Amino acid sequence: MLHKARQLRAVRWLQRRFPALFHFLLQRFNPKKLYGLPLTLVLLVGAVQLSLLSELTEQVMEAEEMVQVDRQLTSALYNGRTSLGATFFLGATQLGGQLGAIGLGLLLSFFLARQKRWRSILVFWLVLGAVGLSVRYGKEWLQRPRPENVAYVTYQHFSFPSGHSTTATALFGMGAYLLARHVRQRRYWLYTGAAIAVVLVGFSRMYLGAHYLSDVLAGFLLGSLWVLVGISLLEWLQYRRRSGTSPSAAP
Repeated sequence: MLHKARQLRAVRWLQRRFPALFHFLLQRFNPKKLYGLPLTLVLLVGAVQLSLLSELTEQVMEAEEMVQVDRQLTSALYNGRTSLGATFFLGATQLGGQLGAIGLGLLLSFFLARQKRWRSILVFWLVLGAVGLSVRYGKEWLQRPRPENVAYVTYQHFSFPSGHSTTATALFGMGAYLLARHVRQRRYWLYTGAAIAVVLVGFSRMYLGAHYLSDVLAGFLLGSLWVLVGISLLEWLQYRRRSGTSPSAAP
């Protein structure tokens, strides 16, 4: 009781001493406004994702424990690889490739166009475009070589982060979110299917010897970060349309 009383006095002191700051902080936890608790949670999740991605990148650059795990797992998958498994995962990996992303993206866009969801189509392709640019410059910045002497198919670009894993995360993440807005039942299966597809693509990159585990994990983090940005942008646009206010007028 004494501890709670002290906390209450501290809150009242803050309210009296800094009323503007107190009001601002209070609004950040308002669950009924987009600029309140939802935005706070989005920023927290985004900060966690950036922190994890930064830590993973640092470990790869400094050749720490993660690099040893990468090499051991790559060697184990290479030694256990079969021709049947390679054929299966070579097909599965196309879901995160350029042609697969464009094909599935066009199918989703066609569905959304029939629903006249033009903003959703625009944001979806903006996210995929941002994914492509971030992966490209991420690879050029770190310039990590691909696994040596284990690749089932030879690739010319650098390894970190995995472009297929990043693309699959953004593609199926945004796709599941957009489709879930039009499916009232069994959304669980929609999200489950998207998660399985993402994991399948990520594992296929390691199984085929195209990427290390850390490359794939970085792709998952980077892709999910862009999904978070895309969802936030769509929710913001929808909030503006419902409220009829400009961003500057919102708290």
